Amino acid sequence: MRTSDLSRACSRPYSRRQALAFASLSASLLPGCQFLITRFVEPAPPAPPPPPPVPAPVTAATAAAAPVIAPTAPPLPSAALPPPAPAPLVAPDGSSATFVFESGAHMWVLTRGALKLHHYLTPEPGGRATAVVVEFADRVWVVDTLGAPEYGRELRYYVNTLNKPVARVYFTHEHPDTWSGWSAFSEFPTFTTRETELFLRTVMPTMPARKDVLVPRLAGVLGHGDERIGNVRVQIRLARDAESAALLLLMFPDQNVLISSDLIYQKRHPYLGNRQWARWSEQLGQLPDWAKSPGALVLPGHGAPTDGRAVAEMRRYLQATQEAFARLKAPQEIENSLRAQFPDYGGAELLRVGVAHAMLKR
Repeated sequence: MRTSDLSRACSRPYSRRQALAFASLSASLLPGCQFLITRFVEPAPPAPPPPPPVPAPVTAATAAAAPVIAPTAPPLPSAALPPPAPAPLVAPDGSSATFVFESGAHMWVLTRGALKLHHYLTPEPGGRATAVVVEFADRVWVVDTLGAPEYGRELRYYVNTLNKPVARVYFTHEHPDTWSGWSAFSEFPTFTTRETELFLRTVMPTMPARKDVLVPRLAGVLGHGDERIGNVRVQIRLARDAESAALLLLMFPDQNVLISSDLIYQKRHPYLGNRQWARWSEQLGQLPDWAKSPGALVLPGHGAPTDGRAVAEMRRYLQATQEAFARLKAPQEIENSLRAQFPDYGGAELLRVGVAHAMLKR
């Protein structure tokens, strides 16, 4: 969706429920959108459509029974994936991205023992949102499919070059920057949290359609669970009432790898509109000790790969957020305070939208 399209959609009259949901959509989809809810109308209720089937609950263990389907997308165009070259984005450990794509996205390829992680980072227009391809010996998992179909297609082309079947696709939470590129992965078994399933089933049918964006079909929903893929232990955990209603976390304790979703932003102002900052900080504090150490590999929901010290930095930001909202009244004052305390952080537009949404809940 172009900004002009979003602006036209923002100017339409919506019910309060639709407007608030669309505000959440705009915040996660386009960091540059300054969404202001100016009017509400209550349209005559349409005849309710028949509800779609609710996916049967699954656990990490039963998800393992999902079919493995080989990739079938077109081969990678030579222009889409240039040879490895130094990139301007550098992770805290000093490593630069392995690939830079035509879109301006960056990819890090990081090996931890028997595990290989491919961390895809969108350019600034995509909010520096991320997707992670988890490569095992005989299969791959795709964690999030990004905020626009073009990013999803670019990621799919890259996944095809790995020449391993895609066993599962995961959405870490309900914000559209995790699932709007799903059309490029629609043939694969897809799983998410119960909260995200509910959002996709009940809220998205009320939203304006977006070109080439499919509302995902799910194979099931996930809760806490442990499993083993070959000799790699995997822990699936949920963090509720943090940046969003529920965040899906993937942990690989033997390799000290945490795929944190939006529980952690790396050098980015986070979305604050859920207004659960104390609970968010608690969830960070409950992470295992290894995930908070400098030796951990943390793959955040926004930003470059980092290490466990990002946990303490994220908690520091959330503490500053609570103090700013307690001390200041005007949204611009709150924004200015956080920007002054974290001057090297990107994502100022997402900060502005998040503060505006949080003020609605005061």
